[in-house]
Amino acid sequence: MEAPEIKEIINLANKLEIDKRELFDFVDSDDENFEIGGYRFITHEEALKDCVKMYQCDEFISRRFNAGFIEDYITLDYDDIKTLQEGEQFSIIGKLILNSGNLEEMLEKYIRLNGYGHTLYSYDGHSDEITLNNIDYIYFKS
Repeated sequence: MEAPEIKEIINLANKLEIDKRELFDFVDSDDENFEIGGYRFITHEEALKDCVKMYQCDEFISRRFNAGFIEDYITLDYDDIKTLQEGEQFSIIGKLILNSGNLEEMLEKYIRLNGYGHTLYSYDGHSDEITLNNIDYIYFKS
């Protein structure tokens, strides 16, 4: 690790009020997914895997998305999806999403448009990105 990166880790630990030594240990281990002092550090790839894992069994996944977004991924049109949502028939839409084979693609697009906060864990509405030890992390309060 070079001096500028060491300084960046120290500054980040101070800013987040987390243990410097523990942050150095995680960064040094090249871990792609860790939590420290109430903050989650995760790579984009690991975050997507976690999102897919969380939603692959959730028939009520459609509660999170509007009809206009969903229609690109299932065989129903906007009006049909909207009608089902208004009738609180989320599991019907959810089953169609889960059986479409498009879940990962759908979540990738949603994350690209809205960030990880709306799809991944509890979250305070703010995330940042940082590169530590040549690994790109997203970090947010968990």
